[in-house]
Amino acid sequence: MKNGKVFYEVSGATVEAGKDQINGSSADWQGIQNFVAIRSDSCQVVFVSPEIPIVQLGDINLGRFSPVAVKPAPVIYSWVLNNYWTTNFLASQEGELKWTYQITSTADISNDFAARFGWSNRVPCWAGLPCNPEGTNDKPASYAFMNPVPENILLVNSLPSADDHAVTFQLRETGTKNCI
Repeated sequence: MKNGKVFYEVSGATVEAGKDQINGSSADWQGIQNFVAIRSDSCQVVFVSPEIPIVQLGDINLGRFSPVAVKPAPVIYSWVLNNYWTTNFLASQEGELKWTYQITSTADISNDFAARFGWSNRVPCWAGLPCNPEGTNDKPASYAFMNPVPENILLVNSLPSADDHAVTFQLRETGTKNCI
């Protein structure tokens, strides 16, 4: 991708590799929360792997410490298994291994799109909450409490109250935009 930049999601934020990283931080492996995106001014490719969250960005870079964060080439390597470190167990794996990758491309270059694609492939959505379980009021059995849902909002968690009369929602804003 011409002039491609690499972005990846960490816990609650999106990082541009080599720019938003702290100098002296890891250049070998990155642990991704939900996605890695290679992005230009006109398109992006988004990579998700729910079971294999360790990637290497730019090049195979084992142990080449750099005190200054370096912008990687627009390449993603997925580390399915890793026996690089000395451990107290065998560097082998028996049995069947299963993992998945989801990859898409789009003209939408926003963090919102990448975050939604990543979350939708990693976290199954709970489709509904009961609003009228006993039929004791005139509210429908389900309804949209936020319609339409802004593109930059993700539902992270929901928790019914102990008496089932309320629900607490944890929302996340993904694109640094005002939602109210």
